[in-house]
Amino acid sequence: MTPREEAGLAHLLALSPPGDAFPRARESNWARALAPLAAEHTRVELRAEALLPQVDPGRADDLLPDYERVLGDDPCLGPSAALPLSIRQALARQRWTNRGGATPAFFIGVAAAMGVVITITESEPASCGAFECGAELIPEAGRFEWIVNLPATSLIEFEAGATEAGSPLGDLAPSPVECLIRARAPAHTTVYFNYS
Repeated sequence: MTPREEAGLAHLLALSPPGDAFPRARESNWARALAPLAAEHTRVELRAEALLPQVDPGRADDLLPDYERVLGDDPCLGPSAALPLSIRQALARQRWTNRGGATPAFFIGVAAAMGVVITITESEPASCGAFECGAELIPEAGRFEWIVNLPATSLIEFEAGATEAGSPLGDLAPSPVECLIRARAPAHTTVYFNYS
């Protein structure tokens, strides 16, 4: 028996009713009858302790498919089974807790977890005493504008016979990061996307 099973057996023996029918001696038949119960109790305790990290979807591996089933497919990424485990965990945590932040740093981190390097530029409106000569004049409403700079993406080109009339002659295939930022950006911000 392991030390933990021994401690469990000692605990069960201590909880036994008093009297000669339930001897406390380790060599007794009663102790031998309780030994499998102590071993099973220890196994259940160890499994319960192993499940504690599973409460956080960001650390879950055994229960991650259950979190994903409850949350459903991500509206921006679709089924997440093909994504790396760390990204699936980060997305599940963000969607489960619906928290993260309203800061550019948070969204830069989310994009980095998806393997995309972005920058976010926030505008600073002109104000007396802090405004420098030659600087761009930005209205007060510009305080809530973000410019998200993304790496180049694929181009959807016009194909004669395959594209409908009125369709653009070319368009950018949006990055999944764009959808995530649009869906989770703070409500007071206006977000612009700049593909380099």
